[in-house]
Amino acid sequence: TLCDAQMEVFKKGQQGFLYTHPENKSEKTPQQIKLINMCKISNSPGGCFEYFMKMKKLLVDVRAVPDECLDTLSGVTAYKKALWDTVLLLAQLAWGEKPPETYYEKFNWLTPADLSLFCDLKRTLQLSYGTSAWNSFQEEIMRNYPGASALDRKSIWEKSILSVNCSQYL
Repeated sequence: TLCDAQMEVFKKGQQGFLYTHPENKSEKTPQQIKLINMCKISNSPGGCFEYFMKMKKLLVDVRAVPDECLDTLSGVTAYKKALWDTVLLLAQLAWGEKPPETYYEKFNWLTPADLSLFCDLKRTLQLSYGTSAWNSFQEEIMRNYPGASALDRKSIWEKSILSVNCSQYL
């Protein structure tokens, strides 16, 4: 079918990132897992640059998938996990170890390009899994921020990357 062919094209385009190369038997872990872990550990622009660039390429590949095949793509575990895990990572990197003191600190070291990635991920997740899944996920993120239990929901929302106005970045 059309969607089977599209999934093959998508998977081929993501070999070396979401998927290991079949001919490289020594490669056990997909690069996506290695790079997201490196980004978490470094917590810096340099340590996350390659990961963010590869996620942007993944989103470009997703846009090449016809709308009628998005349901099929949404069922691909590696794809689903990469999207949700990256949003969680961006939210955690922006928040930091404690609540941001001011609105201006709410993005931490993230750049406008990183916010654009966040917004593209948000849009893609809402298209693929629905707005209610997105809303539930962001509520879970806000509940689990360090120091969030001492704040009301409105304060958490205002200090979180989740409240960014994505119309400025898409």
